[in-house]
Amino acid sequence: MNTELRKEARQQAKEVQVGGTRFRVGVIDDGFYSTVATSAAASNFVLKRRNEATAVIDVIGQGPNGYTVADVEAAARQVSGCKASFNAGVLTLLGGFEPSTDLSTIAAKASKFNGWSTSLAC
Repeated sequence: MNTELRKEARQQAKEVQVGGTRFRVGVIDDGFYSTVATSAAASNFVLKRRNEATAVIDVIGQGPNGYTVADVEAAARQVSGCKASFNAGVLTLLGGFEPSTDLSTIAAKASKFNGWSTSLAC
């Protein structure tokens, strides 16, 4: 995703709370290109144009029980009023990844974590 668009969205982000976790959510209205796996083996990737809006989500205060995909989507919905679909990216390649997956443990392991994002359908 374009770094400038992400930066702009963060400057206009709004704070919301879902469960015990506080999020800052900014919305990008422009379409963007994302990498999408084209085979089950995920050996082939293509750029696909998405025309929906995107929410950029940062965790600013994690609750004691972590947070899930469903929590991130709920935060994006609260700010945008749109249906939010988590952009899992490479996480889709992990077996057992689902809406109840605790994302806090995944974010803690990333050396360069740049927040989460969702596609928005309004």
